[in-house]
Amino acid sequence: MLNAKRYRALKYRGPGTDLTLGLPDGHIWMSGQSTSRTGIRFAPNLPTEEVFTIADRTGVDGTVRAYRCILCGKARELAAVASAKLRALGGR
Repeated sequence: MLNAKRYRALKYRGPGTDLTLGLPDGHIWMSGQSTSRTGIRFAPNLPTEEVFTIADRTGVDGTVRAYRCILCGKARELAAVASAKLRALGGR
């Protein structure tokens, strides 16, 4: 269904967030579903309604804000960030 829609971008808006993620031509929506060696289809560790695709790296524009604690860094050197604001323009 999503592959037939041919979306050009995803738009996210909310408090402190106004972000556009451009999607490349020919992108494909996929799910976490897989097939075992014996041909049985299954969805490991994912709800079946989750899907994903890829963004166009030059088509990320806007601001996103996180208001909850975020853990950053490597496993042994985690740092907690109370909130963060990120800005992207043309994928940078």
